[in-house]
Amino acid sequence: MITQQEIITLLHNPDAEIDRIEFTESKKDTDKVSEAICAFANDYPNHKKAGYLFIGIEKDGTLAGLKITDELQKDIASIRNNGQILPQPAMNMQIFTFPEGEVLVVEIQPALHPPVRYKGKIWIRVGATKATANEVEERRLIEKRTTQTRTFDTQPCWEAEITDLTEDIIKLSYLPTAIDSDILEANHRDFKQNSN
Repeated sequence: MITQQEIITLLHNPDAEIDRIEFTESKKDTDKVSEAICAFANDYPNHKKAGYLFIGIEKDGTLAGLKITDELQKDIASIRNNGQILPQPAMNMQIFTFPEGEVLVVEIQPALHPPVRYKGKIWIRVGATKATANEVEERRLIEKRTTQTRTFDTQPCWEAEITDLTEDIIKLSYLPTAIDSDILEANHRDFKQNSN
């Protein structure tokens, strides 16, 4: 999560609203907040870092004087579960208090399986703004998902031991199809040495 000092730095440089940060003074525009969450979850620029939505900060970097209530926090948290954003985003929230008002910071992690859609639309960050993804951008997000998805046989089984392997099946079925027969005949190592 971002620190209070980092927020102060951002407030002194409101032009820093880049593709990982969005300020909004509004606490009522659920669509705007949901679109931002969706865009950060898609991580189209591929930062592989969280995006931050600041509720209670004006576009010019001044605080809007909000008092963050339990109701507002519940409303924002419900965006995650209400079925409008799919797959569900990974989010975290924290309140920061300043003399001029409070700020609710919503941290959104990049999705493991993009594209993420809000009401069926794919939202992405394009610089300091958000937009719906075009066909090329959607395809790139789908490609990102497929490169991050690992099949069963490429995932390690950390709890497995050498004794879990069936030596005869490996010798009779796997090795003859994976390794040239001349190499197998020239190999005089035992099974355990070959597996290292």
